[in-house]
Amino acid sequence: MKKIVVFLFVVLGIALYGYGLKNEEEKDIYVSSSIGDDNNPGTKDKPLKSISAVPYKSNVHIYLKRGDIFFERIYNFNNSIIEAYGSGEKPILCGFRILKNTKAWIKENGNVWKLDLSQNENFTGFLRTSATSDKTFHNIGMIYDIGRDQIYGNMVESLSKLRENGDFFVSSSFKKEKEDRDSFRWLYFYYDKDPNLLEDLCISVGEKGINKIEECKISNLSIVGFGIHGAALSSGTIFDSCDIDLIGGSLHTKSKFLRLGNGIEIWIPKGEIVHDVLVENCQITRTYDTGTTIQGTQTMGSKARNIHFVNNRIAYCRQAFERYLNPIESDAYYENCSFHNNYVYMSGHNQFGIKKRENDVHLLSYEKKPKKIDIYDNVFFGGNFQFSSVFTGGIRTNTIYIYKGEFLLSKPGEMNKIFARDKNALMKYKSISMDESNVILLEKESEKDEKLRLAFKDKVLLHYPILHKKELK
Repeated sequence: MKKIVVFLFVVLGIALYGYGLKNEEEKDIYVSSSIGDDNNPGTKDKPLKSISAVPYKSNVHIYLKRGDIFFERIYNFNNSIIEAYGSGEKPILCGFRILKNTKAWIKENGNVWKLDLSQNENFTGFLRTSATSDKTFHNIGMIYDIGRDQIYGNMVESLSKLRENGDFFVSSSFKKEKEDRDSFRWLYFYYDKDPNLLEDLCISVGEKGINKIEECKISNLSIVGFGIHGAALSSGTIFDSCDIDLIGGSLHTKSKFLRLGNGIEIWIPKGEIVHDVLVENCQITRTYDTGTTIQGTQTMGSKARNIHFVNNRIAYCRQAFERYLNPIESDAYYENCSFHNNYVYMSGHNQFGIKKRENDVHLLSYEKKPKKIDIYDNVFFGGNFQFSSVFTGGIRTNTIYIYKGEFLLSKPGEMNKIFARDKNALMKYKSISMDESNVILLEKESEKDEKLRLAFKDKVLLHYPILHKKELK
């Protein structure tokens, strides 16, 4: 296995490590939110304060100071390297607005409270100047109580549906042809106590932490608190040793009631080839939707080529890995793409407080036409295993620890699932799916389960949670 991983890295390295930097002079820029100044030249002794102040968008080597927190996005870079420098914890890219005014909540009626998101003076953290628009700035995905490490993530479709502690509502804009000024102005929150007593509440913004980067290497960063996606990666990107937590939940405003939120998304546009992407040694936790995904819905002429997720740790996401190239008449396909040697823990338990659905699984696919992709040598623990329309081959030699009563396989629109009950069920699953992975049945809360669960948590959750209260001071 080590030989395979090293080989992949070397092959991808040949394709990716050029970055175009040899053709032009590389510029080194240092950035520190704690000791920097945007009037500085960006040297190690005199760093810039913000990433947005970096004067170059290509052929630049950006160093972010460890221990610092940056309330902004990284976007529109190419042929560049972005990494950490110094000592201490990884620098944090953060999409949270922090409510500093402990009297900002207004009682609406009963247990319903409201907060005016347009009153920027009540917040610190991520600023309007760092957002794409007012709409994205106010299209929140979650309320996060950092002191208690508690997510309030159950968004409802209308004010009338606020019924349980932690429910929140922001907008019904998905029902409207045109949005008015107040579409995302007010946050409504159902809470049976005074929320003004909750200190350091964090409110995520409807942005992507990293977006529109090509031919880049990004390493040793942490990404927290963005309501759309953690990182949207494009061709020629290495994403190495990064941690992602508390991602997603923001509303998709051009559709029916639909919420977004992937840890790492690789989007395949219509008629394009997205190629040579390596995601490795990363930790991805607590995403509203899937931890990792390769997808594109308008995919005529599209290709996913040389895309690999290797040696990552994924926990408490609704799904671990999604592949989705549709429609059925599409000639889109995967060429040399894989999800392998990853550790996956408790998919379907993302802590957002939403009701579990049958597509809360380790492996998810809505594809209606077989498209082979290699999923092998991974270890999965807890959670339902696979929700898939068709079987494509390539799923093999995984180790699957599954509780009795959870399902190994479910198909959309079908009532019959293959539940992990006994050896006969395992044989049925293997004969239908052609998956020869090693499936291990567990009794929940048994002594064996307790030992394995603790061992997996220690192995998977190396940096968790990422954000702490002291970093907001």
